[in-house]
Amino acid sequence: SFTIPANGSQREWFVTVDSGEDRGTAVNLDVLFLIDATGSMADEINQLKENIRAISAQIDALPSQPDVRFGMVTYRDRGDAYLTNVTDFTPNVEEFAADLAQVYADGGGDYPEDLNQALAEAIHQPEWRVNDTVSLIFLVADAPPHLDYGQQNHYAVEMFQAAQRGIKIY
Repeated sequence: SFTIPANGSQREWFVTVDSGEDRGTAVNLDVLFLIDATGSMADEINQLKENIRAISAQIDALPSQPDVRFGMVTYRDRGDAYLTNVTDFTPNVEEFAADLAQVYADGGGDYPEDLNQALAEAIHQPEWRVNDTVSLIFLVADAPPHLDYGQQNHYAVEMFQAAQRGIKIY
């Protein structure tokens, strides 16, 4: 037990708790990037390409030493070269970076994109570990979903399903 003074200048406090047990296993971490790959997203895609190794290094440096895997779903809109492209999880950041290097911004044309379909595929197609895993989706986009396509996949339903599976969406 200790007290943190209210008016102190120290901004960080490190607390070590001896649980008496050896955990011995790393935390599982599945990180999926859900990327709008339409024409307006070139800068964001290039930033991710340039920073993925640094992101991986920061995760590797965490005290819990997570067992991290990266995956992605890129999406565009109906009528573009493709609607979605799913890249399953890999623990190899170099393999993921090579897949990411193939992504480029193109298509779109109208403001909304088919995020509903992409989110459904991001939640249901990759092999999420889910149990005993921190599961994260990072949505990288600049446009809302089409709500006029009449598709069965709706982002509100998909977000609820993600929450039920323990997948957090940022």
